[in-house]
Amino acid sequence: LPALMRHVRRKRLEIVGTTQLAVGRRERRYLVAASRVAAVDNRRQFGTTGLKPIDVVRRLDGLDYVVLRWPELIEDGRHEGDIDLLVARGDADKIRERFSDSVATYPLDVYSDDGSGGYYFNRAPYYTPRMARRMLDSATTTPAGLRVADARWRYLSFGYHLLLHIKSRRVPPGTNEIGPQTFRSPKYFAELKRLAVVAGEPAPASFDDIEAALKKADAWPAIDLMGFYAEKSPFLKHRYFENAALPPGLMTVFVRDFGRGTEPVARIRDLLASRFDIVSEGPVSDDVRDGVLKNVRGGNWSDPTAPGGEARPVYWFICWDKTPKPPLRRTRKKRPRIDNENVNLKYEIRENVGIKTRKQQRLIHTSDNSTEALEHIHVLGRELVVKAHPAAQALGLA
Repeated sequence: LPALMRHVRRKRLEIVGTTQLAVGRRERRYLVAASRVAAVDNRRQFGTTGLKPIDVVRRLDGLDYVVLRWPELIEDGRHEGDIDLLVARGDADKIRERFSDSVATYPLDVYSDDGSGGYYFNRAPYYTPRMARRMLDSATTTPAGLRVADARWRYLSFGYHLLLHIKSRRVPPGTNEIGPQTFRSPKYFAELKRLAVVAGEPAPASFDDIEAALKKADAWPAIDLMGFYAEKSPFLKHRYFENAALPPGLMTVFVRDFGRGTEPVARIRDLLASRFDIVSEGPVSDDVRDGVLKNVRGGNWSDPTAPGGEARPVYWFICWDKTPKPPLRRTRKKRPRIDNENVNLKYEIRENVGIKTRKQQRLIHTSDNSTEALEHIHVLGRELVVKAHPAAQALGLA
């Protein structure tokens, strides 16, 4: 109760009344509270209490979705735990509406195809937006009424899940071969092999095999998106980030539109120039917009404080730091992929240029390291500009 009252005092919570609910054979009285804080992470949703798993999913008829895993168990009534769903961005908000007529406690994990609307994993799209869209486009409806991706995408998405999501967090760094004991339960490796056979693909025996299959299908995430996946995963950090290909010094900056367009650019330029050389800059023009939207910031530009819930990039900078500084301990703990302490200038820019809100407005997005910045530069098509700059020799790009 003291914790609830603290949130009430801060106007984050409002007590709106009481209700009676049956618990077993007894009626119990409960407080009813309403949150006054806009939800940022909307991944966890709930289906109607007491329904069978298949009946929960059937409530979604007519929406553009696929069940991601274990549809056979859902159909025959043996499924336990939450149900994972991939949903087109336009239909994600409709899931809550389907269960608004009843008490809903059956857990659903809902991911939008591009990570927008807060339906994301670790603040990033669950799959690459292109891969997610292809999965939805391949969907068919089973005789029992569930929508599932085709056999190939079911296999690839399961491999993506095991390698790049939570399942690999407990895998010892440096592991490559996979088997029944690799993951928390033997069922995951068994299901991966089964899905490979159904898809007509060779059964993977290593993480290298999964990675190769995803790359062949053009379903491999950009390093920016990979960074979000790796934040809490020692396995992924070791596999993809510990051996940095480039020395520190290079940084890309993307200005996001929170309703002011490019108006903040001049002040941002001045702050950047106080610590970095600005190698090149420009608006996010039509010829690069699609690539930037899909390959920078993990493809997720949503923000509930922006008009329409999305703060898209409108301007970019490529910067070079002649005197990069090793990241401080607190920086390494918070943002382990950063290779230069001066990248934290982003927070000063947000504080001084962004609109004041309860939390710092994420007015700009920056690369965390030189390798990530170089991938952004490739998306922008500015490699020749960078190679002509003195920074190129220090980075080994000349």
